[in-house]
Amino acid sequence: MSKLSYQVGEELQLDISLQADNAVSLIEGFLFYKTKSYPILYEFEEKGLALNLHYEVPIPDNNLFESKNCYVIIYAKDTVGNHINIKSDRFKIQINSDLPAPFNEAVNIYDNYMFFPDTSHKRNENVEIKFVKVDDQNIAHIIVEHQYDYFQNTSADNNQEDLFVRSDDYYYLT
Repeated sequence: MSKLSYQVGEELQLDISLQADNAVSLIEGFLFYKTKSYPILYEFEEKGLALNLHYEVPIPDNNLFESKNCYVIIYAKDTVGNHINIKSDRFKIQINSDLPAPFNEAVNIYDNYMFFPDTSHKRNENVEIKFVKVDDQNIAHIIVEHQYDYFQNTSADNNQEDLFVRSDDYYYLT
């Protein structure tokens, strides 16, 4: 495996080269993520497989596979019963935050915008998603930052900006 970071839905490139006295009859591969494993490869040929094997194995397109501590274990067995486990280096699988067409970025996560007073000036507002995590039940946990500020005229003649209002709020959404 050539990368340290993948995204769900990407392919793992597995190159397996074995030197054995007997033909290899079974290759199995498992993706380990978090505290779980998932079968990603199975090939069996009673008389033996080729010794130089290349596999392109897709990581399932499911955000449940997101983890900072992933690895692959390949189990190989020859025709007389000898076997070996090969463990890959550790790598990271990141969630896929992109949405398929036609939705793309059309999901509205937070739409509670500020209604500025009529007498306000120099208005600024920013809404930013700071954190997204999808748990084992496919529930999204999101932290949104909502900032706004403005100057407001509170004097009777409306000529002087005498009040500065600023808000910086964080919201947890599921």
